[in-house]
Amino acid sequence: MQPLFIQIAVCALLGITQATFAQAPDTLWTKTFGGSDGDFGNAVQQTSDGGFIIAGQFGRAGGFTSGDLWLIRTNSAGDTLWTKIYGGPGIDQGNSVQQTSDDGYVVAGYTTSIDGADRDAWLIRTDADGDTLWTRTFGGSSTDQANGVQQTSDGGFIVAGTTRSFGAGATDVWLIRTDANGDTLWTKTYGVSSSEAGNSVQLTSDGGFVITGSLFSIATGASDLWLLRTDAAGDTLWTKAFNGPYYPYSLDAGSAVQQTSDGGFIVVGETNGLPDTRNTDAWLIRTDAAGDTVWTRTFGLSGPSTDRGHDVQQTSDGGFVLVGFSFDGGSDIDALIVRTDAAGDSLWSITIGDAGNDQFTAVRETSDGGLIITGFTSSYGAGGNDVWLIRLDADMPTSVENRGYSAPDDFRLAQNYPNPFNPSTTISYSLQQPGQIELKIYDTLGRIVRTLVNEKRPAGDYSVAWDGQNDLGRAVASGAYFYRLRAGNTAQTRRMLFLK
Repeated sequence: MQPLFIQIAVCALLGITQATFAQAPDTLWTKTFGGSDGDFGNAVQQTSDGGFIIAGQFGRAGGFTSGDLWLIRTNSAGDTLWTKIYGGPGIDQGNSVQQTSDDGYVVAGYTTSIDGADRDAWLIRTDADGDTLWTRTFGGSSTDQANGVQQTSDGGFIVAGTTRSFGAGATDVWLIRTDANGDTLWTKTYGVSSSEAGNSVQLTSDGGFVITGSLFSIATGASDLWLLRTDAAGDTLWTKAFNGPYYPYSLDAGSAVQQTSDGGFIVVGETNGLPDTRNTDAWLIRTDAAGDTVWTRTFGLSGPSTDRGHDVQQTSDGGFVLVGFSFDGGSDIDALIVRTDAAGDSLWSITIGDAGNDQFTAVRETSDGGLIITGFTSSYGAGGNDVWLIRLDADMPTSVENRGYSAPDDFRLAQNYPNPFNPSTTISYSLQQPGQIELKIYDTLGRIVRTLVNEKRPAGDYSVAWDGQNDLGRAVASGAYFYRLRAGNTAQTRRMLFLK
C-alpha cells in the first residue's frame, strides 16, 4: 500500500490547478479494492461507527458481458470489514447506497440476471452484515434502472432512475415509492416523447423529493440539465431546464442534487462548451427554493477537453465540494476534486491520476469535516479498474493545531524523519532552558494516542522515536497524526503520516 499512497500524495501536490484562497487538504489514506477485471465504486457513505460503505460493481469482464453488484464495508481507516457480491450470470451494478435507520443498508442499481432478459431496476435491503433481507426488481419489457435511493421518514424508500418500459416514450425519469418491505406504493414518470433521465434523488425538508437528470429537445437535438421538484406523493411542483453554452446536439445533464441549508438546491453535472472548442465543463448550479438560478459556475481545462462533475456536497462551512474527472484529449483521464466557497468560487482544485483511467464518482463530508471519496482507477491497484477510496483531511486546522498557545521562544520542534514513515520515526526537539515538557501524539480528531515524554528536562537537544503504537501497545491505523511539544504555556504542533 505504501507505494500507492506516496504516488497519490505526490500527484495531489503536483496536481493543484488552482489555489486562490487555500491549499488542498492532505490525503490521510487511499485504498483500492478489486481483482484483475473491472471493478467500480459508484457511491459511498460514512457509517454510524465512523467507517464507510461503498456500492459499485465487481468483475466486469471485457465486452460488458458480466459483473456483479458489490458492497464493501470498511472501518474508519479504510480497512475491509466485509464485502458482499450480489448477482448472477448477467450484468448487475450498484449505483446508490444508504445506511438505514436500523444500521442495515439499502442499495439501488440494476440487474439483467433475475429474468435473463432486459435490464431491470434493482433494490436490495440488507442487515448490518450485508446479508440480504429482501430484493425487489422493477421494470417492464425494455431497459430500466435505478440510479438513486433514499430512506423515507416512514421507513420506506424513494428510488429514482430511468425507464424505457413506461412513460411518454423513449426514456423517462422514473420515481418509485416503496414501503419498508420494498413493495411499491406508487410510481411516477416524468417526461415527454423524447429522452429524459433521472440520475439522482434527495428527500427535501418538507417530505417531498428533488430529482436531477437530463431533458432532450427534439427541436434542437440538444439535451438540457433538468431539475424536478415534487411533493410527498410524487406530484410535480415545478421543473426547470438549464441550458449551458452549446452547439447543436450538445449535452447538458445533472448528475447529483442536494438541498442546501437555506432550502435551495445545489446541482452538479456537465455542460458543453462553445462551438470553437467543443469542450465539456463540470457544471455547478445553485438555485433558490423555487429552482430559480442564484449562480452557476463551470470548471475545466481550456481548449478541447472533457471535464465532468459526478457528485456534489455542501460542506459544513456553507461551501461546496464536487468530484468527477478531467480529460485533456490525451491518453489518460484524471480524477477531479473542486472545493468552492458559498458563492461557488474555487478555493482549490486538484486532479489525481497517472497513465490510466481515474475517476471520482461520489463524495461525502465526514464527521470531522474531512472528505471521503470513491470512484475507480486503472492507474493503481490490482489491474483492470479497481474501486478507489480516498480519505482527505479537513480544509481547516484541527483542534490539535489550534490550541491557542503563543509561538514558542524557548524550544524548537523539528519535523519528524522519515516522513511518511513505517514502521517508526524520530522526533527531534531543542530546549533553550530547563522545564517541564510534554510530547504527545494525537489523531485527527484531537484524541491522545501516545504520550512520549512527560517530565522535567534540562536544556539541550533531544530525540525520541515513535513506533506507531498507542499507549496500550497496539498498532495504530495508517493515516495522519499530529505531535505536539508543550513547555509551560507555549506549544508547537507538526503533522506526520504513518503508512502500513
